[in-house]
Amino acid sequence: MPIPTWKTVACLLLVGGTLAVNTVHAGPSTAFPRAEGFRGIWYALGQVTEHGDKYSGGLGTYTANHVPMAHYVAAVDRTYFTWGGTPAADRKHLQILISYFDHTTGLAARPVVVMDKQPVDDPHDNGSLAVDDDGHLWIFASGRGTRRPGAVSRSKHPHRIDDRERLPDPEFTYPQPWWFEGRGIFHTDTRYSAGRELYWHTSSDGREWNTEKKLAGRSSSTSPQTTTGPGRKAIPALG
Repeated sequence: MPIPTWKTVACLLLVGGTLAVNTVHAGPSTAFPRAEGFRGIWYALGQVTEHGDKYSGGLGTYTANHVPMAHYVAAVDRTYFTWGGTPAADRKHLQILISYFDHTTGLAARPVVVMDKQPVDDPHDNGSLAVDDDGHLWIFASGRGTRRPGAVSRSKHPHRIDDRERLPDPEFTYPQPWWFEGRGIFHTDTRYSAGRELYWHTSSDGREWNTEKKLAGRSSSTSPQTTTGPGRKAIPALG
């Protein structure tokens, strides 16, 4: 039987579909609620022209500048992933969720709600994911400038999605956290300080961060950066 890939999951969430899995296992109950299933958020920007909205539809894995959203962990043979969902078809506010596909069993874990962003319904606040050397799962949920700070959380135990701790909330949009083995997190993001400005900073443990450094910016609308990695290098691409 072919193993479902992250691309398959992303396509289903992108169109706001429900991921059909033969069996979904819930694991132990915790303070972090379990979602009913894989329901990606639907959204319309509201900038309408004669051709329709600038963009709209199922945006569970929006944007291209929220990376990475998935990570394969060989130690447990799982692909962990995060996306933006909603609690029900008639309740459209944003929830940040995490789950994994177990390549050994062929089952997907019932998702955990990492953060309920009610009343926010904007998938610009979707999250990104990083996995550290010990298997702790980090979620960087985007903010929107100074109006809504970003939010960072970390699993208390390796490879667990249902026990988490919140860390101090910094300002960031379009989070792109990359964990480098033995070194820590390299994080790039966008700030609305003078137009759009692109920043980066690092941390050895995700708790204490060095001072942010500006990578690029101009008074007109700089596009958000997209960073690819990891490996030994992270390469940002600017618009």
